Amino acid sequence: MKGGVYQKQYRETDDSFFYDDFYNPQEFWIKLNDGDKPDEDQIIFQGRLYQKAGKHKKWTAYHFELYSDKLIRFDLTQLKTNNADAKKDQAAMQAKNPDANNQTQTPNSNQSIQQPNQPEEGVVAEYIPINSCFLKKIKYSDNSYSNYKYGIRLQRGEHKSELFTENSDTFNKWHDEIKRFCILPKFTKKYKCLTKLKIQTLMPNSTQFFKCFRYSDSSQYCVRVVEKYSLSDSNKQALLKEIQILRKLDNPFLCRLYEIYEDENNIYLITELFQGKDMKSKLSDCLILDEKTISEIMWRLLQGLHHMHSKGIFHRDIKLENIQFRNSQNITDVCLTNFYMADFVDPKGKQTYKKCGTAGFIAPEIFKSKHYDQKIDIFSLGIVFYILMFGKMPFDAPTVDQILQLNEQCEIDFTSNDCAIKCTSSAIDLLKKMLNKDPSQRANAFQLINHTWFINMKNRGEDGRMRNNFYGMPTLSTIQERSSEIVEVSSRQDLFYRRGENGPNNSSRIYEENNNGFETLNQKMRTLNSNIFSKVPSKYRHDMAMSKLL
Repeated sequence: MKGGVYQKQYRETDDSFFYDDFYNPQEFWIKLNDGDKPDEDQIIFQGRLYQKAGKHKKWTAYHFELYSDKLIRFDLTQLKTNNADAKKDQAAMQAKNPDANNQTQTPNSNQSIQQPNQPEEGVVAEYIPINSCFLKKIKYSDNSYSNYKYGIRLQRGEHKSELFTENSDTFNKWHDEIKRFCILPKFTKKYKCLTKLKIQTLMPNSTQFFKCFRYSDSSQYCVRVVEKYSLSDSNKQALLKEIQILRKLDNPFLCRLYEIYEDENNIYLITELFQGKDMKSKLSDCLILDEKTISEIMWRLLQGLHHMHSKGIFHRDIKLENIQFRNSQNITDVCLTNFYMADFVDPKGKQTYKKCGTAGFIAPEIFKSKHYDQKIDIFSLGIVFYILMFGKMPFDAPTVDQILQLNEQCEIDFTSNDCAIKCTSSAIDLLKKMLNKDPSQRANAFQLINHTWFINMKNRGEDGRMRNNFYGMPTLSTIQERSSEIVEVSSRQDLFYRRGENGPNNSSRIYEENNNGFETLNQKMRTLNSNIFSKVPSKYRHDMAMSKLL
C-alpha cells in the first residue's frame, strides 16, 4: 500500500481486488458453525450438485444452499446415514410398544417435516465465501464424467472446487443464479462498450459509465468501469461495501446488479440501463402529476424501501437525482439508484454512523445524533413526496447553509396554498406520517404501504386519472368519489416561471422549460378545465372551485 492507494500485481490464480488480505484459509471449504448459519428466508437458490471426492474420486452428492455471500454444502450421504439410524430407533421403539402402531401419527406444532435430501440438524455443513471466487463454466468429454458433464468451477487463489449437474437445464439454472455473487473473467469477450454515459459519481477520477451490449443476445446494459489501482483505500472499502449491498438486493424498484467482471486493471459492474431521466430532470421539464400517478410512484418506491430495510440496509441519500425513470413512456416505472452511501443497520442500535445526506432531504435526527436507523430513509422519501404534491421544496432558501438550518428545524407547512394539485386528506395524512419530526413516531415502510391512501387510489381506476394527463397538469374534475373529505388547496399563479421571465435567480422551485410558443401551464389548465366543466355536469359546484383557483 503506497500513499493509501491499492497497488498490487494482478494474477488471476492467486490475487484479486476482492480478496481479503486478512482471510487466507488453508482449506477452501470452511466448517460452518451452528450459530453462523443464515436464516432460511435468505436462501436464493438450492438443490443437489455432484463432486468427485475422496482418494478414489468417487462421485458424491451434496445439497447446496446459495446465499448472497456464501455457498453452503451438506453431505447427503451423512443425511442418509442419520435417516437410517432414525428409522432403526423408531422400529425398536415400536417393537417395545406395539400399541403405538395403531395410533395415527400426525405431526404437531413442535415437529418438523423433513423434506427429501434436505439438510437436518446435526449434519455437518461447510461453506465458501463466494464473493471472492472466480466463476467459470466447465464441460468434460472424459468418460469418467459421462453422467455429469456440465459444471462450474469456483476458484480462489490456488484453491478450486468443481460442481456438476445431471443435465444442462439444471446447470443453466445454477449458473444464472450464482454468477451475480462471483467474479467473472474476460469482460471484453462478453460485452462491447458503446457510448459513454454522463452519470454523477463520488469517485469521478476512477469511475466511468458506458452503455454496452452483450454479444450473446444483444441486450443492452450499463457498465460501470472502475480503475482499481487508482482507488484510495477508503474508496476501495466503500466500493466493496456498495457491491456487497447490491448483491443482497433483488427488487424491481431497486437498481439491480447483474454481473461483476475483473481483469488486470479494471472492475466492471454490469447494471440495469435506464432509458428515462432521473426525477430531478423530469420535474425540471415541468412535469406535474395527478394524485393517482403520484400514488403509483410512491407505492413502488416504498416497496423498494421495504425490501431494502428487510435486508438490514438503509440508503442514506434518497433524493430526486437518485430516483430514475426506466423509460420515457411509463411515468410510474421508477427505480431507486446510487447506493454508494448505503450501509448495513446495526440491529442492536449501538453502532454510530457518520452524518450524511443531501441538504433539504436529511432527516432531522441526523443533525442531533450519530445513532439513527432506517427511518431516515422514510423522511427523505417523504421530502420527495412533498415535492411531487406541492411542486416545491419544504425547506426553501437561497443558500445551502440556510437550507440546512431549515432542514434541522424541520418546520413543515402542510396547509400551504402553494400545493400544485388538489389532493385528498388521506394523501396529506400519509405525508405527515413520513415527515414526522420524531423518528419513533414516524411510520415504517410496511405501515405506509398499507395506508388507506394507496387502497383508495388503486380502487379509483383509469377514470379517476386527471383529464389532461398528457400535458402533466391536473384539472378540477372531481376526485372525491371515494374520499370522505377534500383538502382544499389552490394553485398559485406564480408557482411556475418561464426561465428568463420574471423568475427568481436562486430558488428551489421547479421551473418550466421554454416551450417555444405553447400555452403556459396555467393557461392550459384554464382551457382544459373550462372545457370539462361545460361538458361534464357534476353535483359539485365547480364554478365556486373555479373562482377560487382563478
